[in-house]
Amino acid sequence: MSATVDRIVTIFKAMSKDEKIELVSALATDETIKQEVIDRNARSVWSEKPPAKKKAGWKKTKTKSSWWMKTFTGVENENAEGKKLKGTFRVVGNFIKNYQDNMSVGELCVVHSRVSNEYTVCTYTKEPEDHVRIGNDDGTDIVFAGLRPDMTFDNANALCDHYQDKM
Repeated sequence: MSATVDRIVTIFKAMSKDEKIELVSALATDETIKQEVIDRNARSVWSEKPPAKKKAGWKKTKTKSSWWMKTFTGVENENAEGKKLKGTFRVVGNFIKNYQDNMSVGELCVVHSRVSNEYTVCTYTKEPEDHVRIGNDDGTDIVFAGLRPDMTFDNANALCDHYQDKM
């Protein structure tokens, strides 16, 4: 991008919504710009409209990660409508990937391995000697440095039952 275009983009970002609409409308009605758009569209690979997408039969689904992590701030037995919650839905917290940016020292999280089907409650310590190893689908281990494992459970209900009165 040229310096002039870069300045205009900076100014555009600082404009209010109404000013942006007014500017884009003015540019769209300029005859020179209109003709350039028509010329570029004529040279375009696409015709009047892009080709229709093929309708897929079986869709390939994304592969799931072999683990997930959720902050752990409490345990709930019912949702707002009074419906009884089960399993990991009882864990109060947010799903996270980058625990270093989303947690403070001393906070708890739950790390679940889909390979071994274990739930590990961990405390974030930021200490490199504290770490949790989770088995990966390909046989390797994922190491989460700075997490100290506190307890491991075979199912989420056991985890929630254990911590329910402690939080």
